[in-house]
Amino acid sequence: MSSEGVVNGGAAEPTGRKLATLRPPSSAGRGDGAGRTDYHTPVPLPLLPPQVPSEGGPLSRRLGAWVLNRAGWRVAGNFPDLPKFVCIMAPHTSNWDFFVGVAVKYALGVRAVWIGKDSIFRWPIDGFLRGLGGIPVERGAPHAVVQQIADEFAARDQMIFALAPEGTRRRVERWRSGYWHVAHLAGVPIVPVGFDFALRTVFIGPPITTSDSIEADEKRLRDYVRGVVPKRPELYVP
Repeated sequence: MSSEGVVNGGAAEPTGRKLATLRPPSSAGRGDGAGRTDYHTPVPLPLLPPQVPSEGGPLSRRLGAWVLNRAGWRVAGNFPDLPKFVCIMAPHTSNWDFFVGVAVKYALGVRAVWIGKDSIFRWPIDGFLRGLGGIPVERGAPHAVVQQIADEFAARDQMIFALAPEGTRRRVERWRSGYWHVAHLAGVPIVPVGFDFALRTVFIGPPITTSDSIEADEKRLRDYVRGVVPKRPELYVP
């Protein structure tokens, strides 16, 4: 992958206490030249860099690591040492993406926010969803949502906004542009994350700054996740 548009802060591995080690998947790791590395031996979960928003404690991290271990999943790469960024998770074809993402959230101790239709934020799960970082929005006003999230970035010292750029689990030809407009308006980079169900690996990519071309930026982001195998490949348009 080209280094154009990549910001500094994600290359160095943080030091500190190691967390639980994940089992490697049964198949060989990636070597497709898309910025990923082959992984043939067990690797520890990455420790969050100091500037990345974090939450939880040893117990919740061990619980998340245990869930990933039991399911045979691991994490390749790490988040950049930045206090604010948009995190896109693609491709998104199944509700299983959410559960894998929650396990990774707890295992790494990362704090992120996400948006959902206000209709789902109802008793008895309202408190649970907000505890996971959920923010209720009215989907009928997309421009207002973009401004709302950009305002949240401006008001906070640290913030990760996580979302699926497809905006749906259905097969779509193009990503929705909200993720790009939020990042561009807020002046924060975009970090691509891919859930590979064939390798049972969550790939965390390098941060990319937005340019004046959403088409060019989307191509660079799609290039990173192009080889990722989703839960339902028939719903994914590379």
